[in-house]
Amino acid sequence: MKSLFSEQTLIPFLEQFDFSLVLRADSPQYTILVVSDQAEQLLGYQRAQLVGKSLTDGFSNAPIDPIGNASFQQTLVAVIHDRQPRTLPTYEQPSSAGTGSVYLKKVLKPIVDTHQQVTYVLVTTVDITQQVLAQQAAEQSEQRLRAVIRQAPVAIALYRMPDMVLELANERMLALWNKSAAIIGSPLADIVTSDELQDIQPIVKAVFTSGIPYYGTHFPSTVQPDDPGAGPFYDLVYSPVRDCHNTTTSVLSIITDITQQVLASQALKASEQRLQGLIDESPMAIAVYKGRDMTIELANEAMLFIWGKSASVIGQPLATALPELQGQPFLKQLDDVYTTGIAYHAREAPATLQVDGKLVTSHFNFTYKPLVDATGEVYAILNVAIDVEESVMNRWHLQESEDRYRQLAAQLEERVQQRTQELDAMNEVLRRSNENLEQFAYIASHDLQEPLRKIQQFGDLLLNQYQEQLGTGVDYLQRMQLAAWRMSTLIRELLSFSRISTSNHQHWDQQVALGALIASIEDDLSVAIQESGTIIESDTLPTVQGDELQLRQLFQNLLSNAIKFRRPGVVPHIRLVCAVVSAEQLPGNTVPVSREGQFYCIDVRDNGIGFDEKYLDRIFQAFQRLHTKQQYQGTGIGLAICEKVVANHGGAIRASSQPGQGATFSIYLPVNDPRQPDTVRLH
Repeated sequence: MKSLFSEQTLIPFLEQFDFSLVLRADSPQYTILVVSDQAEQLLGYQRAQLVGKSLTDGFSNAPIDPIGNASFQQTLVAVIHDRQPRTLPTYEQPSSAGTGSVYLKKVLKPIVDTHQQVTYVLVTTVDITQQVLAQQAAEQSEQRLRAVIRQAPVAIALYRMPDMVLELANERMLALWNKSAAIIGSPLADIVTSDELQDIQPIVKAVFTSGIPYYGTHFPSTVQPDDPGAGPFYDLVYSPVRDCHNTTTSVLSIITDITQQVLASQALKASEQRLQGLIDESPMAIAVYKGRDMTIELANEAMLFIWGKSASVIGQPLATALPELQGQPFLKQLDDVYTTGIAYHAREAPATLQVDGKLVTSHFNFTYKPLVDATGEVYAILNVAIDVEESVMNRWHLQESEDRYRQLAAQLEERVQQRTQELDAMNEVLRRSNENLEQFAYIASHDLQEPLRKIQQFGDLLLNQYQEQLGTGVDYLQRMQLAAWRMSTLIRELLSFSRISTSNHQHWDQQVALGALIASIEDDLSVAIQESGTIIESDTLPTVQGDELQLRQLFQNLLSNAIKFRRPGVVPHIRLVCAVVSAEQLPGNTVPVSREGQFYCIDVRDNGIGFDEKYLDRIFQAFQRLHTKQQYQGTGIGLAICEKVVANHGGAIRASSQPGQGATFSIYLPVNDPRQPDTVRLH
C-alpha cells in the first residue's frame, strides 16, 4: 500500500523526538531535514542555520563534533548501503555550561521505504558522560568505585572474574533483576535466565580477556514485561577493573535506561498508523478515497457521522457506500481532481445524504486534495469537510430579516411625515431598552464571575488541603479550574467588546499621546517582554483626539499578540512605523469609516509565526481562532475588539502576513475626523 503521507507531513512528526538530526539519504548532499531541541541544547547546533542545507555545508566548521569529518560520511555511506545502524566511537567536547567536558557518541540508524531502500538516516547523540566518569573513578581506586556504585543514578554491578561472581550491585541493579541483596556473592548463572546468560557471558569474558570495554545499545530488560515491545530498554557498558599490578580482576557493568529513545524509534516506524489515529480523532470530517473508483480507504468518526454510516463502508467505492450521491456533482468533481491533479475547494455547497433512513440536505465547506506517489501520479484524494449548515441558516434568516426590514422601511418612508411623533416615541423606548440591556449585560457578567470565583477558590482549597486524598482527581480538579479561568476571561472580554460597541462609554474629547500610551503598555507587559526577550522599537507617534481606554486596548492587544505568537527560538522584534497618507493613497480594499482626506498609518510589525492570508476574512471576527487552545491561549475576541476600536475612531485596520515571516497590522486613523474637530499634532 502506498503511503498516504508526504515528507512534509513526516518532518513535523519527527521534530517531536530527540533525534539530533534527520538526514535525507540523497547522496552526496545528505540534506538536513530536522534539528532537534536536544541537539541545540546539548551540541549547540543552530536549527535555522542547518535545516535545508547539505551535510558538508552545514558542518564545514565543526572541529570537535565528528559529524564534520570524513569518517562520519564513510559511516553514513555504510549505513545506507548495509541498511544497518552504526555507532561512532565516543568523543569528547567542552560542556555547553562551561563546566568541563562531556562524552558523546553518535548512533546512525537507517529508515527504509516499502522497497527496502534507505530514505532517511536518524542521527542520535547519546550522552555517556556518566559512564565514562564512572569508569575513570573505577580506575582510581576500588574503594571509591564501590562508593560510586552504591550512589550512582544508573544500574551498576561488579563481577569477580573468572567465575563471574556478583561482587557488588547497587539498588537500581537489584531492582532491574527484581532480586534482593542476598544474591550478592552468587555466580551470574544463578541470577539470570539461561537465554540472558547466553547473551551476557561471552561479552563479559571478552572484556575480561582483552581488557577492552564493551558498549552496547538497545538491550531489553532482564525482567520481561507482558509486552516486550514496550520496553524497558537499556544501554550497556562492561568495563575491566584492574588492580595495582594492572591485572584485570573484575568486570564493571553499567546499565542506562534508554527506553524513551527506543520507544521513539518504534513510534517512528509506526508513524503512518499514529497519523491515521490523529485523523480518526480530528473534529474535522476527513476521508481518503483511493483509485479511480474512489474506494473509501479511510474515514474518521466525524465523516461517518456526516454520512450517517458505520465503519463498514470503509473499503467500498464511494458511489456504492453513498448511492444518494448519484445525480449530485460530487462524484464528477472527484473524478476531475483525480484526472487533473488540481485540488477543488467549495464553500457552503449543498449536499443531500441519507441519514437514519431519511434524505437530509446540509451545507458544507469542503476540499478535495489529490495525493500523489513518488512518480507524481495521483493515487488517492483527501477529503476534508466542515458542516456549516447552522451558519448558512443563520445568514439566510438574517437576509430574510433584512429583506423584511427594507420592505417595512420603504412603507414607513411613505408615511414618515405622519408618523414622526410615533417614531420619536419608539426611539425613546428603544433608547431606554438599550440602556436596560446594557445594564443587564453588565450585571449579568458580574454575577457570572462570582460563581466562577467560588469554583476557583474552592478548587484551591481542595488542592491545598486534600491533594493527597484526591489522587488522580487532582487532574480533573485542575482542568475544572482551567475551564473556570477561561470562562472568566471570556466574560471579561465579552464585556469589553460590549462596552466598546456602546457609545455611552466613549470619550472623544481626550487628547491621547500615542508615544506615552505605548510606553505605558510596555510597562504593563513588562513580565511577558522580559520572559521572551522582546525588542520593541517605535517611530515618533502622533497625539490624537479620542478615547484613551479604547486606544489602549487596541495597541495592547496587538503588542501582546505579537509577543504571544512568536516563533520558537526567535527573539520577538516589534516595530511601530508611522506615516501620513491621503485618502487616495489608501489600499484598494481599505474603506475607513471617516471621509477625512488624510490619515495616520501606524504599522505594527512583528517577526512571529505569521498566518496564511487566506484567513484574512476571519481574523477580525469574534471567536475566530487560527490555532488550538493547546497551542496558544486566548478567546478569539482580541482582534475583533481592535477592529471595533479603529472603526469607532473613524478609521480602518488591515493585516498582511506570510506563515513563518511575521505579520503587519496597519491602523488608519483620520487626522481630522468630523467627529474630532481639534487639530492632531506630532510630538
